Amino acid sequence: MDWFTQVEALRRGGMPLADAVYSKERLVRAEAARHPDLTPRQERVLSRDPEPLVRALIAMRPGLDPDLADALSYDPDAHVLRAVAARLDLTDGQRARLACSEDAVVQSLIGRADAAAWLDGLPFAPEPAEGRKGLFR
Repeated sequence: MDWFTQVEALRRGGMPLADAVYSKERLVRAEAARHPDLTPRQERVLSRDPEPLVRALIAMRPGLDPDLADALSYDPDAHVLRAVAARLDLTDGQRARLACSEDAVVQSLIGRADAAAWLDGLPFAPEPAEGRKGLFR
């Protein structure tokens, strides 16, 4: 069964959500991340998915467990960090971690317009500082 057939089956209720969470197909896991009946355990599994799209979709879920949102604020992918930065329930610690991001959109989302404008003005994306490679690359 191809990924599209699996996604359609999940949407119609013909595929168990648990199977979709562990699917080899990234787009099936992404659809599972959007599913309203996702359990907290399944959210945790998908928050560690190798695909940034899946992690970003988990970061956008309303009512996300604060511990998962906190873990996702350490994510190396800018798209995931953007999804976390767009949350209305950011803690001070999450905001401080996101302030270290070298992504202009993240800076803008957390209200740092000056930093975002400066990053946007660079002719190329900055390389991460040597001490932060573990967090952002």
